Amino acid sequence: MNRIIAKIFILLLLFTGCAKKKLKTPNSWAEIISAGMMNENSLKYSLKAFRKSCISLSKKDNFSKLCKIAKTETNPFKFFTKYFEPQLLTSPAKSEYETLMTGYFEPLLYGSLEKSDIYKYPLYGVPKDIADKTKTRKEIDESDSLKNVICWVNDELDLYFLQVQGSGRVLLDSGKTIFVGYKAQNGHPYTSIGKVLTSSGEIDADKISLKAIREWVSCNPDRKNWLLYQNRSYVFFAEKSHSASGSLGVELTPEFSIAVDPRFIPMGYPVLLSTTHPINNKPFSRLAMAQDRGGAIKGPVRADLFWGYGKEARKSAGNMKNDVKLWLLKPISLPSP
Repeated sequence: MNRIIAKIFILLLLFTGCAKKKLKTPNSWAEIISAGMMNENSLKYSLKAFRKSCISLSKKDNFSKLCKIAKTETNPFKFFTKYFEPQLLTSPAKSEYETLMTGYFEPLLYGSLEKSDIYKYPLYGVPKDIADKTKTRKEIDESDSLKNVICWVNDELDLYFLQVQGSGRVLLDSGKTIFVGYKAQNGHPYTSIGKVLTSSGEIDADKISLKAIREWVSCNPDRKNWLLYQNRSYVFFAEKSHSASGSLGVELTPEFSIAVDPRFIPMGYPVLLSTTHPINNKPFSRLAMAQDRGGAIKGPVRADLFWGYGKEARKSAGNMKNDVKLWLLKPISLPSP
């Protein structure tokens, strides 16, 4: 009997030890590859997205040589692992920053070039007067001085969410579709109206979503302005020649472009992300490019993944709110040609 008890005790110690053992976070290419985070099938899209970054990066630092190599490179896996070093990003101790991956998409709005009872909400380009550029959301809505209107849209909440997403499409009543993208911001800090609703007890935190916000506004139309004005930040747009362009000025690639905080992640750089898929909850990794920024994206381990256009993209973006690990890929020094 004593022997049996001793064996059970040893087994308990072993299992307890296993339970306390933490998985090591990969730090080198060998560890990252071993963990299965460099999917060779998806890396071809990563390389395509990097080539788009080169429109902006080709004259910076060491990227001139790398961008020339990328033009003719046929092996994406070799390209990234040979010419870049991964650096795991971490938040400072006692940091107020979140470690979070969210998602965004390219919305469709309905509008007109002429103001009417149906199309009455202005989608503004950048004002010429500096005083108009720095007004708050409430002041902008109440102003008669802003004349640079790209078009008028039929839904104020759609217009608000367009500012959050940063780019989108507007189907005009003429049948023409125009593309608009982020151009400037009024300088006031971004406040999430979702957090306003959860912190005030209007919506449970585990139920907050774009759909939930819409339903709340529908049930509380007299409080819509109060809610929107909690966010003093305002985004001004410019008409674009192509769909979904980020603040880097290049067309975004669905699932391979992210919005970041440029104070910590340089614009255009490759970033490896490891998180959870918003629909099937399976492990999800991508080598994406930092091609956009957003008012809600604050901190070194914070990113917003672009999902593209359409219902599935909207669904994935709306459901993505997961913990994430990020590795910044820094270019190695190359010898002169």
